[in-house]
Amino acid sequence: MSIVIGVDIGTTSTKTIAFDELGHIIYQTSYDYPLITEETGQAEERPQDILRAVKLGLTEVQSKIAIVELKGIGFSSAMHTLILIDKNNHPLTNVYTWADNRATDTFKKDIIKDDLFDLTKNTGAPLHPMLPLGKLLWLKEKNKQLWDKTAFIVDIKSYILYQFSQHYYVDFATANASGLFNTYTKNWDDNILQYLNIKKEQLPQLVDTTFQVPNFESSIKVPLIIGGSDGTLANLSNPQIDERFYTVSCGTSAAVRTNIDTLRLCQNRKLFTYYQYQNNWVVGAPTNNAGDVWQWLKDKIFNLATFEELNDLAEKSPVGAKGLFFVPYIFGERAPIWNPDASGGFMGLTAIHTNKDLARAVLEGELYNINLIIKELNQFNGQRPEALILVGGMAKNQFFDQLLADITGYKVYVPESVEASALGAAILAMISLKIIASPLMIQKELKIAKVFNVNSPNHAIYVTMEKKWNKVRQLMTEEWLAVE
Repeated sequence: MSIVIGVDIGTTSTKTIAFDELGHIIYQTSYDYPLITEETGQAEERPQDILRAVKLGLTEVQSKIAIVELKGIGFSSAMHTLILIDKNNHPLTNVYTWADNRATDTFKKDIIKDDLFDLTKNTGAPLHPMLPLGKLLWLKEKNKQLWDKTAFIVDIKSYILYQFSQHYYVDFATANASGLFNTYTKNWDDNILQYLNIKKEQLPQLVDTTFQVPNFESSIKVPLIIGGSDGTLANLSNPQIDERFYTVSCGTSAAVRTNIDTLRLCQNRKLFTYYQYQNNWVVGAPTNNAGDVWQWLKDKIFNLATFEELNDLAEKSPVGAKGLFFVPYIFGERAPIWNPDASGGFMGLTAIHTNKDLARAVLEGELYNINLIIKELNQFNGQRPEALILVGGMAKNQFFDQLLADITGYKVYVPESVEASALGAAILAMISLKIIASPLMIQKELKIAKVFNVNSPNHAIYVTMEKKWNKVRQLMTEEWLAVE
């Protein structure tokens, strides 16, 4: 038997999972670290905390498997991370995550002043301050002393792998989500670097997602495969089904994605196009507001102990939550509106509504929003999917799974394993190591745990309700922002 470890470096934890050559989980562990949010808009992590989590995870997993069967280790990481490094290769900053939106004001000003829309047209990334591009503009403006000390500009995976290789590498997929990468040339974009006054030597060396990183770490005796970004890798580990499908990944945040084998960028910049491997690309869009909104409702509004209690409340409200609408943009928003200043709220609240209706309205609002992304993707593709594959933490919530089917009108498949990014990293490692020739060799072995068919009467109600919700959404974004 051949064993490959997938390491998924996420926003609040690192998961380390050992897989066999058929994609079955042999052993898994997870180590958490805090997200620093001490000031408005801040969302940082300490790089040493993440490095510790990676090393602890690898040590634990290696102690639980037959080490002679371990063939390699593949890596996945969250997109849009940024760390500034000094000339001695020490971090000058914490890790700026995708959720850090302090660059918003600077970025909005520079979009207009310098026509960033045209400058970044080849990046494949929608314009948003979450991008490392936006954070670099902000840091240059706000902290010149820090900027002058910066020798290298890296992402979290580049920083972690530097500890093993003593060299900064970044895979095409992760670089593609930086706002600095030319999707057509698979290189750093010269015009953007010139605009930022950054030299290529300050950025990691670009490599393919199956690249084997030189390893000088004595405790690890197997090849390290750089892998890709969490979103693109999640799409690599879908089970084979007969229908044409999109992947919906729903955890703290959410995204809708599909694969294409011919490079094509979204002209209105509402969708990303990110590299996956060989001639495969992933098109889609993310939303900030998913499991984090459900957590907010549980902890800060209802003060409940468990998500089961919250689900019980939502299930007791009728379809449409008695006409109560919720716009979920409490954490600002990426897709479908790409507005970090957006806010959320309830509309239509009356004395007849109870906590049950509020709970259901929140889930329905999140899913109306996800359905807007699906429709944007349909327009780009010129066709609709026949089904959705749902992965991520929210996939464990069967009430949510059925709501997704009823609101979108698509059958929903939930795989047995929802650890999609770690498995995607392991699949690329197996391809690099020639254990498998194609992802299909793993995908055909993956099983579907549950199928949720569309409840037609409920879907008919939701079609009408979504049209009303969309009008409410426009009121609470476009017109409310104008009032502010």
